[in-house]
Order: sequence, then structure tokens, then C-alpha cells
Amino acid sequence: MTTVVGSGPLEFNDHGGRLQVVSLAALTVDKGVVKPAAAWVVNGLTAADIAVATTFAKLLGDSGMLLAATAPAVGPAMRVTAAAPIPANTTAQVAIGAVAPAADGDVTKATFAVTVTETSTWTGLKTTTLAATLADANALVALDTTVPAPAAPDKDPTAATFTAAPKAAVTDAAAVTLFTLVPRAGDSGGLVKVTTSDVDIVAHTFKLTAVWTKTVAAAKVATAATDLAALAYSVLFAPPRQDGPFKAPKSAATVTLTGGGATPPSDVIPG
Repeated sequence: MTTVVGSGPLEFNDHGGRLQVVSLAALTVDKGVVKPAAAWVVNGLTAADIAVATTFAKLLGDSGMLLAATAPAVGPAMRVTAAAPIPANTTAQVAIGAVAPAADGDVTKATFAVTVTETSTWTGLKTTTLAATLADANALVALDTTVPAPAAPDKDPTAATFTAAPKAAVTDAAAVTLFTLVPRAGDSGGLVKVTTSDVDIVAHTFKLTAVWTKTVAAAKVATAATDLAALAYSVLFAPPRQDGPFKAPKSAATVTLTGGGATPPSDVIPG
């Protein structure tokens, strides 16, 4: 039953001249019309009395004196912001799942899982221009500057997937190292994976994809700041309000931060 709000109850005189009072709790809204709920029964009232109450309720509803109560808006559970400005070819996807309310109803004990996947993609690469292409310090990978940059002519790397940390040598079909990649600083867990693909042996171009992904399986609302700090390589979490607490996500959700701006992109996780 839809709750009705207003300045007071519905009052009218019945066929005997007696004052009848219909409390707001005994009113409902049906297809936009305020009327007494079906369960409202007062002994001694005639059908005509009930018709009067129904008509009066509708008039008060139409005039705005009685209204359907509006459910309070649900604010965001938390805010997520990229740890640094990210390149235009990069996204950071934040997926919330396994939301589990506490058995005792304590919202601070609710748990949820968070998986962050940061992905950078470069297409149409050439070995001789890699140094300039991978120059952004916020990119997931960069050229190892301790070894000479690839020299002309452009070479064709072998399509493969490998771990970037601590260094990853990319080779050609003859197992000759063409260039060496290193992950962005801070990848202590060796989670950055790199894939070379779409190798064009005529144009001597290829595609490079770098991915960092990590999951916090059971973050708690009460300890969210500490639990989610494990994802700080890519994103940072904060309460939805500067002076407020973290809230529990109500259900699974995914937000994606896109790169290309001068400041770290930010979004909210719905509550």
C-alpha cells in the first residue's frame, strides 16, 4: 500500500451528523487517486458515507493537500577516482559484486567484492616509434630505457601474452629481442599482463594491450577504506560525502573511468 502524507487526516460528517476521521495510515493511492484503503471499515457507515469519504479524499489529493509519500532518494555508496590522470587509450573498470547484507541487519557488517580492471590498448604500433608512443608515465607499460630503443627498419614481434614485471622482452619469430617493456611503477604483485597481437608483416604494425586486474573478495563497509586500499595501484575509494561514512552497495554494479583528461576521472558506486 502506498503511504499518503498530508497536513492531517481526512475528516467528514456521516449521514447521522457524526464527525468521522480517516487517518493518513488508512488512505492509499490507486492509479494516482487518493482514496480510503480497502481495509478501512467503520461500523455504522453507509455506502453513501463511504462514497463521500472517497470523493473527499480524491478532492484533497487533486488539490495537493494529500500526496503519495516519496521514497527517500538512495545516495551513492562510495566514490571511485583514478589514482592519476590516465591516457586516452586507457579505461579503468570497477565491478561490484557478491553484495551480502549482514545476518543481523547491521549495515556496517555488509560485505561486497570489488574487481578493478585497467586496460590500455595501442593499435598500429611500429617498433621504431614505440619510445614516443609509450612516453606517458601513467601508461600501464613503458619501454625499458636501460636498453637501446628499437632501431630501423620496423620489425614484427611475435603474437604472445606475458607478464610485464619485472621486465618483458618482446621477440620476433627468430627469438631475437626487439624491445623490452616494464610495468608502471608500483606493480609489486606482477599483475600487469601484456599481449602483442594483430601483427601485420606487410605494414610492420602490431597491437599492444596491457591489462592490470585485481579483486578484493570480501570488503566490509566498516573497514572499506583499509580493504579497498589494495586497489590503489589503479583507483582510490572514498566515502560519498567528505564528512560521511562508506555505504553498502545495494546490488552488483559496474562503472568505467575513461582516460584522456588532465585530471583523474571519477564516478560514484550506486547505493
